[in-house]
Amino acid sequence: MNRLAIFSLRNRALIALVTVVVAIFGGIAMSLLKLELIPSITFPQLVVVTNYPGASPVIVEKEVSTPIETAIQGINGLESTTATSQNGLSQITAAFAYGTSLESAEQKVQLAINRISNLLPAGVEPQVIAGSFSDIPVLQMAVTSDLAPDQLNQVLKDIAVKELTKLEGVRDAAVFGANGEHIAIVPDDKELERRGLTTTDIQTALQTAGIRIGAGSVMSAKGELSIVSGTPLASLPDIRSVPVTIPYKPPTVKVPKVPDFPTISVSPRSAGTWSWDELNGGECIDNYDDADPSTNDAYQATYEVVDCADSHEAQLVRVGDLRTDAGIPIYPGDSAAGPVAMGECFASGIITASAYAAYPTLLTDVRYPTSQTQWNKGDTFYYCFAHTVPIADITGSVAGSRVNTIVPAAPAIPGSSATGSSAFGSSGAPTIPTTRSVTTIGELSRVSIQPDVITSISRVNGQPSLTLAITKRADANTVDVSRAVVSALPAITDLLGNGTEFTVVFNQAPFIEKSIDSLAVEGLLGLIFAIIVILVFLMSIRSTLVTAVSIPTSLLLTFIGMWASDFSLNILTIGAVTISIGRVVDDSIVVVENIKRHLSLGEERMDAIRTAVKEVATAVTASTITTVAVFLPLAFVGGLSGELFKPFAVTVTIALVASLFVSLTIVPVLAYWFLGDKKKKKLSTKPVREKNDYLQRGYRPIVRWTITHPLATMLIAILTLGGTLALAPLMKTNFVGGSGQSTITLTHSTPAGLTLMDRSAVAEDVEAKLLDYPGIETVQTSIGGGNGFAAFNGQAGNIIYQITISDAVDADLVRAEVTRDLKTITDTGEIVSAQGGAFGSQTIDITVKAPSEETLTAVTSAIAAAITESKAADSVTTSLDDTQSYISISINRKEAAKYALSEVLIGRTLSGLIAPSAIGQVVIDDVTMDLIVETKNSPDTLGELRNYKITTPLGATVLLSKVATIGIAKTAASRTTERGVLSASVAVTPASDNLTESTAAVNTALASVTLPSGTTATVGGVAQDQVESFQQLGLALLAAILIVYVVMVATFRSLRQPLLLLVSIPFAATGAIGLQIISGIPLGISSLIGLLMLVGIVVTNAIVLIDLVNQYRERGGSVIESLLDGTSRRVRPVLMTALATVFALTPLATGVTGSGGFISQPLAIVVIGGLLSSTILTLLVLPALYSLVEGRKERKATRRARKA
Repeated sequence: MNRLAIFSLRNRALIALVTVVVAIFGGIAMSLLKLELIPSITFPQLVVVTNYPGASPVIVEKEVSTPIETAIQGINGLESTTATSQNGLSQITAAFAYGTSLESAEQKVQLAINRISNLLPAGVEPQVIAGSFSDIPVLQMAVTSDLAPDQLNQVLKDIAVKELTKLEGVRDAAVFGANGEHIAIVPDDKELERRGLTTTDIQTALQTAGIRIGAGSVMSAKGELSIVSGTPLASLPDIRSVPVTIPYKPPTVKVPKVPDFPTISVSPRSAGTWSWDELNGGECIDNYDDADPSTNDAYQATYEVVDCADSHEAQLVRVGDLRTDAGIPIYPGDSAAGPVAMGECFASGIITASAYAAYPTLLTDVRYPTSQTQWNKGDTFYYCFAHTVPIADITGSVAGSRVNTIVPAAPAIPGSSATGSSAFGSSGAPTIPTTRSVTTIGELSRVSIQPDVITSISRVNGQPSLTLAITKRADANTVDVSRAVVSALPAITDLLGNGTEFTVVFNQAPFIEKSIDSLAVEGLLGLIFAIIVILVFLMSIRSTLVTAVSIPTSLLLTFIGMWASDFSLNILTIGAVTISIGRVVDDSIVVVENIKRHLSLGEERMDAIRTAVKEVATAVTASTITTVAVFLPLAFVGGLSGELFKPFAVTVTIALVASLFVSLTIVPVLAYWFLGDKKKKKLSTKPVREKNDYLQRGYRPIVRWTITHPLATMLIAILTLGGTLALAPLMKTNFVGGSGQSTITLTHSTPAGLTLMDRSAVAEDVEAKLLDYPGIETVQTSIGGGNGFAAFNGQAGNIIYQITISDAVDADLVRAEVTRDLKTITDTGEIVSAQGGAFGSQTIDITVKAPSEETLTAVTSAIAAAITESKAADSVTTSLDDTQSYISISINRKEAAKYALSEVLIGRTLSGLIAPSAIGQVVIDDVTMDLIVETKNSPDTLGELRNYKITTPLGATVLLSKVATIGIAKTAASRTTERGVLSASVAVTPASDNLTESTAAVNTALASVTLPSGTTATVGGVAQDQVESFQQLGLALLAAILIVYVVMVATFRSLRQPLLLLVSIPFAATGAIGLQIISGIPLGISSLIGLLMLVGIVVTNAIVLIDLVNQYRERGGSVIESLLDGTSRRVRPVLMTALATVFALTPLATGVTGSGGFISQPLAIVVIGGLLSSTILTLLVLPALYSLVEGRKERKATRRARKA
């Protein structure tokens, strides 16, 4: 690295130009960096949300959640799945390993769902949702107006949304809380019955209308033209004019009396040709529904054939749609693949006399005469069998002659136009209608636009409102987007008119700006403090300015690196920059201090600079590499901690590398220009004996005593370290501290069974209480799932209060007061406060798994009770707390079978009776609306439901209460499974801010609960996040120490001396722990990152110290002399670098601006405390330890030399 300095000194003009270029491009890069609260992290998690209206949690779990959860289990990278089933909603959370490509995972999940789509209920469409910090709204605004909600909703979509999405960086502007509209189609039951139609015919007609189909292309004079068939439905008249085909109804005939014929059963065949013919003798179809053959549901039932011994009116039916009891269809074209069935008739000549003689009983059973019975139809005779006859027993050419030989057995019907049937033409062939009669949707039903059922309510400060949420593109600047939207609001308000007002209830930008501004101010103060420290030690303005120039230059290079790495300016990266301010000046301090020392000896300026840089180049390079190397293990830290702090680590690394570059290039050039004079003085060949300053004079006696009393020194140091470690249990711990945002989010879990209006009334009381608090500016209330995020967060049944607090009051005090007071509200549910952080759960969650629902409920309740009694929790809630009532219909299978009914048939009948059918969507006047066929005369009470008459497949009706038991039951409002195993969760809000203490109390309470066989209870949530992060960062700390050791071995070419230098690391814990306890700031992942930094920082001082000692020993000095001279000469740069870093971080550690430091403040406290203690102990203990080890080695060498 010394060559770099020599190159710079030889090319001073080039270095000056590079410095100017760095300043220009650094400034440009800084202006291009986007502003965010935290780095944009994509969570490795997908949520599959499926709406299944009207289904209970049990049905949702069985028919939707379980099939989907099972289907996605084989996807690579999947770590866990959790399925939650609620009323009409399935939510499956799939967690993947960090680093998994969510885009690829999303495609695989969607493909897995597509494969089992045929197993899901009709109309169910799962949605796969991926989330990241970019999906959090930049702004949320409540919108009030003199307009009705539906009108306001429409004008917002027509005007506000269109205007806002035009703004640079805006990805979407979504309106929530509006009550939309749909097109309602209410069938006229009497008109349907008169025309022989059903509701299914209306649904089929609508499903096949308005579809545009590509039909290829044709060539024309103008080139190739595409063919598109179909016209979309675009208005109510279009819908009313949709045709509905009336099925063909053959003439009703009298079937002549045929005595003593049996009654047989037939069912419609699922497919067949329109081959109309008369009924067989004795066959009459009752209540036959001539539905569209493409609809399978029309052929599920078996229709009754009544005895036709007496005259009976019946419709002529298709021969191809009849089946005998044996299930063999009788229609022309069939070959003899099975036995001849009862009721089948064959032309004469097929059945021989011997075959007839073999089956006299069969014919007798039909009560035919003992002789051959025949009917005359033209010139052909026919034989009929009453029972199944095996083909093998029929002699003659039955097997080959059965084709086209099966014909009706009834005599000719009087009055028909042709012999044998009224459906036959003069030629004897069937007469098939070529056209059908049609009617329209408008003639069969009432079509109108109706408001949707209200499912959500939104208010701001008690006034009805809609919510407008603005999200940004991933590459957009949060602050710029917010400013652009806020600036556009006045113009949009004027366009909307009608008293429309926008109230911002959530805005990321002010907090981001405040946090970053605060960090910038603290960084600037730190820079000033660091410069003052340098000035005090160097006592030279020129030397101070030369040293201080490394700070802005290094930071500008850092901004260039951040821009190239596509990082944003957020509280983590700017915290990294702020923390780097004290560290980037260290290398320059060492270089300038040594240059100044050599210049004071009277050396020629160029020679002095070259010599001084050469002496320290190895030390500053090694120290920088060790500091940078400690961040390498962060690349292997997984989870949220790794994702969160990787940009932090990279930013610090860029800053430190930049500082090394500046110290070896720009600083020597500036020293040449501004320090010393050009006079040449003869360089002394004696060892350096410059005049000791006051600092060296004060330090030398102390270090002499420690060197001459190494054992006593080590004992004192060890006792100090042990005493500090004994105080470690007094430290509080957490995961990530509160962000200090001026917003509060309250979740109000209301009792199950409350209607939307009931919950609205409950919310009004809470709103009134909240608005009475001084300092609360706005209260935005969302009830139901209309806020767009409820389904994703699993809070569709709760009331959400979003509270904005004035900057003039302490947000934490207001939050504590509100939370305390609202605990007294217990009759309308529980209200829980959650600080609006983006770092995952802030509760200790316990996941309970059990083999049965009864065991799960009992164990979950017992765990919740035990934790509540322990007083370790501020609040305890379980996922099973909410229960709901539902109408249970238990089918009596045996009784239902008597009426040819099944559970599926009854369930579908009731679903069609009560639940409206969503056919699809149409666009009318640029508004997309659902097309819904609504039910009519559906039961409104339990009594009406019991007395509902179900039509059986046999054409009769039966009361629902006759085939089913109907009552009211209770169940959990949601059901949760993890990989198919029933589970429930217990959420514990810690009563203490000491997470470790709270987790221990929860574990103690959990241990007191006896778990049945097959039941497990696992602690998770923020406790699990803390344990995993602490373990990973602990391993990273050990890895960092190992890396530092390897770097020092390479630097000193020794295995022993680097071990001596590592003594600084444990002593760094002394100050870190002590200052952490004094400040009361909990130990979290930020603090552990600070410890990681300390490994590199404190070793730096040791390297600078020992490097010069080794140089003096190489010049022939003894261990003691080298230690005294080397440590005395290095005490000033060591203290300068340490104090510069300490004072640079002091504003950040004290939080003088009051915000923005919830991550950086704990880190700064750890670095300051550890650096102070390690510096003091390094200056005192390391020389003693070096003397103890190297002195013994020296004495041995001396004895060997004497013996020689």
